Amino acid sequence: MFFAAYVGEPTGSSAWADAVQRHAAWLGLSAYLHSRPLADGRTFAFGWVSISAPDTAALVRDGAQRCTIIPLDTPTREHALTEEPPKGFGTHATRMDVSLASGEVRVTVPAIALEKSYYARTDDGWVLSNDLRLILRIVGLDMDERAVYALFQYGAVPSPLTLSRNVQRVAPGHTLILPADSGEARLQRFFSIGDLVEARRERDPGEYVLAAMDTAIARTQPPVAVHFSGGVDSALVAARLAALRRTDARLQRFTLGPSDPFHEMAPAMARHLGLEFEEVYWNPAEIVTILQSLAQEYATPLADPASLPTLMLIRAMSQWASLPTAVLTGTGAQSLFASGHKARLFRRLYAVPRALRRLVAAAYPAGLWRGTSRLSWFAGAINKTAHLPLEYAATGSHSSMDGFAFRVPPQVRAEMEQAALAEVDALAEGADLADRISISGVLRNSMCQCGARVFDPLRQRGVAAVMPFLEPETVRAAFSLSWYEKCLGGEPKGLLKELLARQVPREWAYWPKGRFLLPYYETFRHPAARDYVRDVVFARDNPVLSFCNARNVEAIFRRVEAGQPMHVGVRPFVWTVTFLSAWLQGLCAG
Repeated sequence: MFFAAYVGEPTGSSAWADAVQRHAAWLGLSAYLHSRPLADGRTFAFGWVSISAPDTAALVRDGAQRCTIIPLDTPTREHALTEEPPKGFGTHATRMDVSLASGEVRVTVPAIALEKSYYARTDDGWVLSNDLRLILRIVGLDMDERAVYALFQYGAVPSPLTLSRNVQRVAPGHTLILPADSGEARLQRFFSIGDLVEARRERDPGEYVLAAMDTAIARTQPPVAVHFSGGVDSALVAARLAALRRTDARLQRFTLGPSDPFHEMAPAMARHLGLEFEEVYWNPAEIVTILQSLAQEYATPLADPASLPTLMLIRAMSQWASLPTAVLTGTGAQSLFASGHKARLFRRLYAVPRALRRLVAAAYPAGLWRGTSRLSWFAGAINKTAHLPLEYAATGSHSSMDGFAFRVPPQVRAEMEQAALAEVDALAEGADLADRISISGVLRNSMCQCGARVFDPLRQRGVAAVMPFLEPETVRAAFSLSWYEKCLGGEPKGLLKELLARQVPREWAYWPKGRFLLPYYETFRHPAARDYVRDVVFARDNPVLSFCNARNVEAIFRRVEAGQPMHVGVRPFVWTVTFLSAWLQGLCAG
């Protein structure tokens, strides 16, 4: 389900409606359009691009003076509709309020939500959507180098930036206000990190977290599926489904086969929990088909390499007798229960003068990226601190190829960093460093990478993406606990591991981390994938190459195709430049 709206002169509404209809046809979906006249003579038009007709009785509330809309159906939509005015943190549903009398439009975006809200000005008024592709179809693409380099460097594009200079994204925890007099749009923050903290009333930390997760899971309607790696995050989600006697749940796991370290343990855990289990095997024959479909699967480019195996899982669901109502994942656990544990280490690293860190970091693009030694690892880690804000560096993967594969101009870097820190500051004002890192991890990793890779493909198929760790109750529980409690025994996610150990053999709860990973060499050495990269990534008219050192990028891909050693810090860039190139080609073709 994708939402779009237009507010402006009546003459512009037909062009908007035509764009929505064409977008729906391209996606193989249907358009459902509505309109309301405004007292000032303008028109407010809105609608959905969806696999089936949306439940407007639940999503739209018409009054004499105001129309209120929930653009994307979520389990917490009722809270969003009834809270006056939207504030705090009780929902992850975006809400749009349109004054039929004055023509003012307000879009309230929750602090933590997978849905992203975009807006742009046209000659006739404003267009809004939770699908970047749809707005680009109307206003065109004027590539913003800040967004491209942010994808390369950060793995995500911070608000208000988007891939196009003429489109902006509403910042999380803010209300977008489009005034009735057609003046400038403005943002109003309504969220404070204090909204995430609640009185615990001496509750046991473990029971507190379990009660929150169970409340979130109980909102899902059967049947459901779980993207199950076997690691603690998804395993605890599966364990809670079993505890709630949700026999409708089906565990779905991506695997490379017998070489997978979880190949035997994952099905054993499923049997232990009494839940149905399916393994989806790595299938190289699907690589090019999936790459060609990226623009139709995703509303915005992603830098998460696990997108490819995730799409293999989602495509495999088409063989089921019926699709689940929701797919649950363990997304968010790392950011909320582990990332803040690194605060002391990164504070020490950033205490080293930046000039010195940049001097050491220069050795990485100079050649250490070609190896997998400890020296390469050390140089890659220092490279991270030299180019990223602390809150971003402490939250996971990034590209370390600045200075070799691409070079960010100083002014662009300053604007990227300003946007990244402003987004974190808006949600984490007054928080300590550990909680700032946690918020940053939620904004970047959870919402723009791990969560995003399932969100768009599922909503296009009419399936909800549910992340119990990112539901309001669990987020509140996480921020109401101390890091000592969350990292029990000094171990990241120690509390979650102890909770999982209550339901499965203890050694399973402490098994090394499991995740959905892209098999890089198997992917890019495949003959069809090599041909695709040459035809698309290295096409002369590929706009992505204008932001890169094309010669050095080609050297990286040749090394991958030859199966030669490559530091893990290079891999996000390889995937990002491939995804972005494929996405842009598909978008232009569509």
